[in-house]
This record gives sequence, C-alpha cells and structure tokens, in this order.
Amino acid sequence: MFTKAAASIGTGESVKVSITVQTPNPGVPFGDVTLVVDGAGYATATLNTAGNMAFTVKGLADGDHSYYAKFAGNPSFLANQSKAKSLHVLSAAEIAAAKKQKEEQAAAAAANPCPATAEACVDLTSNTTWLQKDGVVTAGPFKQIAGRNGHRTPPGTYTVQWKDIDHLSKEFDNAPMPYSIFFNGEGMAFHVGSLSTPSHGCVHLSESAAKTYWDALQPGDVVYIYGSPQY
Repeated sequence: MFTKAAASIGTGESVKVSITVQTPNPGVPFGDVTLVVDGAGYATATLNTAGNMAFTVKGLADGDHSYYAKFAGNPSFLANQSKAKSLHVLSAAEIAAAKKQKEEQAAAAAANPCPATAEACVDLTSNTTWLQKDGVVTAGPFKQIAGRNGHRTPPGTYTVQWKDIDHLSKEFDNAPMPYSIFFNGEGMAFHVGSLSTPSHGCVHLSESAAKTYWDALQPGDVVYIYGSPQY
C-alpha cells in the first residue's frame, strides 16, 4: 500500500492524501481504507473501482505531523498498512521567511552577470569566482588569480572536460596542479595555485576553494568567464 501527499503546506491549508493498494495477484483490490493522522483515525472510505482512494485533510496545526493508511479489504491483496510519512505545516513566520528568501535569491540572480546555465563563474575584473545553481550562488565568491599578461585566460563559455586530482604539468616541468578541473581544451583548469602570482592561463584557487570546486563540478558542467584582469 502506498500513500502520497505534499511534504509541506501552509498554515490553514488542506492537503490531499492519495492511497493506492497494489497487489501481485490478478484483479483489483477492494475493501475499506482508513487514513490515520497523528496516531488517530481521521477517515475511512471504500476503495474505488481502480483500487484507490483520496482524503482531504483539514485543520492541522502548525508543525510536524505523521500519517499512514490501513487496508481492511480482501487479505489476498497483501499489505494492510502503509509506511508512516511526515507532513509539515508551515507557520506564518516560516512562510514569510521562505518568501523573503525567494525574493532575495531572485534579486541576486537578476543582478548576477553570470548566466543561470553556468555552474561555475569567473570574474576576471574582480579576481573572484563562485559556484551557482540556476543563477543562485551556492559557494563563494572565492578569490582567484587567472592568466598573466601574454597568457590571458580568455573570456567565454566552456564546459568541464576532465579532472585530475594529482595532475602534473608536462608543459611546465611537472609542476604540481592539485585538484585540476580542465575546462577549455587548451590545458586551462581550475587548480590550487598562488593567489598573488598570475598563471599561464589557469584559474588559481586556494586549496579549500579548489576542494569545493572538485566536489561540485563534473564533466559537462558549464564554466562562464568574463571581464578583464586589472594586473
């Protein structure tokens, strides 16, 4: 037996709880089901011709609640009780806080020069970088240093191609590039490096930021680089 309902509702709202009785046996389950809310029977009804039933639960107080369903029909249809599930009724304060957070995220996304499709953003002008999801910053901003004069990191849209946690640069005498995340097909990558000395094109991060990027970014993720370095 399965139940389905929203995980949360607002204060004063009702919630629909759907119940389905399934069976490996031929035929359609029949009989009565009871919805139990917070340990007490809330309502009982007979399954419809498809073996389903739905109840509308009203008047729940703010806070956490639990519910499950009991089947009192033909025993050949197995389960007589579903697993208990949780439902949270949001208080007015919680609703207001969620609305404020959503508005703040929308405002931040609107002011974000990095496209919402990008998972990693690099601002060459301010020497910062951050991770995001759907335009909302999820980590950072972190300090970064990119390519020096003559080896500038080119602005553009790229995708993560491959990763190497203990990479050594063949081009620069096996120089260590820990937590390398390559993104442009020409050897440029995010990796641990000096935050005071510009690179030969890579984006240098602190070790802690590089670990965060390593855990978050996967091949195929979009990297967006913009701006102009001031060094």
